[in-house]
Amino acid sequence: MNEKATQIYRVEFNGKYFWFSSLIGEFTKAFKMQISLISRYEQQGKDLTEIQGLIAAGKVKVDQVHFINVGADICQMKLAQMLIDDMKKFDSSQIYGQKIPLLMFYLKNYQIVGDEIKSDFSVNELLQLMNDYCQVDFGYPNNETEYQHLLGASENSNEYFKQRSLVLNYWLKDDHYLRIILQNAINHSNSSVLSQQARSNYKKAYYQLENSEVNSLWYEDIESRTTGLTWYLTSADQAIKILSNFRIGSEDQNRNMSEDHHLTFSLRPKTFIKT
Repeated sequence: MNEKATQIYRVEFNGKYFWFSSLIGEFTKAFKMQISLISRYEQQGKDLTEIQGLIAAGKVKVDQVHFINVGADICQMKLAQMLIDDMKKFDSSQIYGQKIPLLMFYLKNYQIVGDEIKSDFSVNELLQLMNDYCQVDFGYPNNETEYQHLLGASENSNEYFKQRSLVLNYWLKDDHYLRIILQNAINHSNSSVLSQQARSNYKKAYYQLENSEVNSLWYEDIESRTTGLTWYLTSADQAIKILSNFRIGSEDQNRNMSEDHHLTFSLRPKTFIKT
């Protein structure tokens, strides 16, 4: 196998799956490289995805490995198509929380004409795909500054950067990239323990704020890459219940709250809790 070509691995562990790509064509060596990268992320204090956390803790025992693109291909958009097709074989519940930067290259029915991509793939279709696999980070930049940085890297002559520039410019032409960034940041911030209804409520509340006169500094934090509603809660269990039901109950079991009572949350600018 050509070690210079990108190889996509699907790994099965404990009945669920994760994917990663590598220029190394032998799985054992490629996986060791992934472990080294995760160790470096830990040392740098970066947040780990669900599967990265399990790998870092030494809990991942590989059950099966599948090669998605035997023979390989240097076109990132073709590789992304292969990966999406493979992901669609599984229900969202069978997929670990993970980041797959290759998915940023996914476009449906595309053609490259000169220095431009032609496609009928809409932003709504992409957002729906992100919603279907909301625990997967598609690799899009988290804010406009990072977006411009990734776009600027296309000056590099490497084919990878050229293709990335084409994809980013595809979304930029219709000014949809901020919506993609927003959606990905919301999905990335949601815990896997939250129900689908909680995620729906979360996004609904965010968009209500976004379309109101409330200053975005009260619920966005670009510098820390925390985007979305910032609920200041001391109990994770209560937070999950509130988001799931959009109802607030008293912790005093001897007192019930009637429907006509109103409670107010204090939204504090750029304040968030990691649990």
